Amino acid sequence: PPSGEAPPGPPPSGDAGAPPPPAGGAAGATSGDPAGVTRLAGSDRYATARAVAREIARDRNGTLGAVVIVGAHSTADAVIAGPLAGALEGAVLLAGPDGLSAADIALLAQTQVSRVIAVGTADHISDQALTALARIDPSVERISGADPAQASAAVARRIGAPARLGSALGRTVIVAPGGTFADGLVAGPFAAAGPHPILLAGPDGLAPDALRYLADHADTVVIVGGTAAVPQSVQDRIVGLRRAGAAEAPINIVRIGGDTRYDTARMFAQFALGPQVAPHRCTRPERAGLAVGTAPPDAAVAAPLLARKCAPLLLTRPDQMPATTAAHLRDVTDLYVIGGPAAIPPATLRNGTRR
Repeated sequence: PPSGEAPPGPPPSGDAGAPPPPAGGAAGATSGDPAGVTRLAGSDRYATARAVAREIARDRNGTLGAVVIVGAHSTADAVIAGPLAGALEGAVLLAGPDGLSAADIALLAQTQVSRVIAVGTADHISDQALTALARIDPSVERISGADPAQASAAVARRIGAPARLGSALGRTVIVAPGGTFADGLVAGPFAAAGPHPILLAGPDGLAPDALRYLADHADTVVIVGGTAAVPQSVQDRIVGLRRAGAAEAPINIVRIGGDTRYDTARMFAQFALGPQVAPHRCTRPERAGLAVGTAPPDAAVAAPLLARKCAPLLLTRPDQMPATTAAHLRDVTDLYVIGGPAAIPPATLRNGTRR
């Protein structure tokens, strides 16, 4: 399918299919996984998010700087939450309309979380759910917008100025399609490492607040997805802006888009490993993350963890690894698989990586 198009597929994580991983979520290897694989998974999408959060905490001496909560079925919010979680040295957790589960609350206590931010409207996370979290963070906040494009602009403002990528790219911001999930999610680890906010383009393009943010802060915009995903009109509108403090200089554009979501993911990984980025970011060629490309929840929580692991995110089909993904993974020795064997069976890993 073209990049940005979401085909149908099986549920992620352990929502159905093969025998599930532990209900609380865990890091480790599933029986049959090839050497070099660390699998982060739980019995459902919520438990997988907890497994990822625990791994982030393990890298931070058992603590999390913050938790960013998004609705379990709101992928657009998850895309824009990843860079915010990365900026706060935190994790992304998934919540139902009634808020976090008892297992989630226990995790917040175990990891000494004192800052909680919800991304999304009350349709996804209720006001009552946030009020209940005031025991953990009395100043718990919500960031939202009338649509995904406006919400992404609000999150970008909350993050503040984007990180710089040397003199060639400067202050760098991501633009991704707001109606589909794959392109924005594969940019997540890079965006969380910056941070580089992700702005979503809706049917009418970027929100006015997003355009103002770019004019105020951006030297370079990386557009993820081809023109079928992010129209040329969006790129033209960005080029028409002028950088703050450089009235005659247009914003630089880098567009990364392949024929399929799997191609785009590999192309973005190559960009992150390239000469303009690598000296300024910790992306390492021997590391990568992998999530199923046919359903978003597992990839949605991966960004802050993979940013810490210096690993780009690749995508696969559940039953067969695309050739473009397999080609990138040939030189990878440390593979972080997000999701259980129902999402990515061990046989897919063995056949794709030839290990």
